Amino acid sequence: MIRFGIDIDGVLCDVSVSFLKEIQKSHPEVREFTGLDGLSEVLKNELIFSPKYYFDAPVYDGAREFLQALQERGSVYLITARPKSLEGVTRDWLHDNGLVFDYLIMSRDKGAVVEYSCIDFFLDDDVVNVREASRFCQSFLMRRSWNAGVSCRSVGSYTEFLGLL
Repeated sequence: MIRFGIDIDGVLCDVSVSFLKEIQKSHPEVREFTGLDGLSEVLKNELIFSPKYYFDAPVYDGAREFLQALQERGSVYLITARPKSLEGVTRDWLHDNGLVFDYLIMSRDKGAVVEYSCIDFFLDDDVVNVREASRFCQSFLMRRSWNAGVSCRSVGSYTEFLGLL
């Protein structure tokens, strides 16, 4: 059975909307979310550890159908760098949004998770995670505005990813 490792934030949902609103409170000149680099540690921690930014995160169009298609082919491991303290919020959000999965793993060390879970295909929006996971499986970067121009094996849509299986 094929094992799929799928990131949540930036792949299945767009937390950048919530993050951008908070960033603009202290940096009104910022018009687009381009990642957490360059932000103060206080603001980074506020964004990462506060559940309020995850409650209403919109699901990307096609995400539900994408996960269903993966489940028809194998097991879906959702691998997120969200803090363990947000596991309940995350499970509730996944359930409330009809996102199907077999396993939810909360870890910042996605390469290790991919290795010990024997993941076959991995999809993430962070190039560092994709490069680390590529040591153990076929790994792909989900192209988003914040990773534009990064040189890495990538896909621009769920359909493109499914076409590579």
